[in-house]
Amino acid sequence: MKYLFQFALISAFSLTGELLRALLPFPIPGSVYGMVLLLLLLCLKVVRLEWVENAGDYLVSVLPALFVPALVSITKYFSLVAGHLPAILLICILVTFAVIFVTGHTAQLFRRKGGKIHE
Repeated sequence: MKYLFQFALISAFSLTGELLRALLPFPIPGSVYGMVLLLLLLCLKVVRLEWVENAGDYLVSVLPALFVPALVSITKYFSLVAGHLPAILLICILVTFAVIFVTGHTAQLFRRKGGKIHE
């Protein structure tokens, strides 16, 4: 029952994000609105981490499986992508290092500010 509540809560934030996307004139996906709203309410302690923690951990653990359809599509249309492969690989490498850099600095900022990093 705990997982059902947690998934329902995360789904409610996702739905709220989709509603915000329909109402606001910005080209931002609804899922981003929903997760930013969830992050904001977690930071303000309106929503407790325990209310979404287990379902969030599960969703992160199955995240790689969600990329399989995209990979299959790329292999299906590889002839269209092949000409741009060096540029795509360079972008992937640069973005990977940017994510590592930002994540590391964010973690250090939380640690310096006394925030608790959950492992």
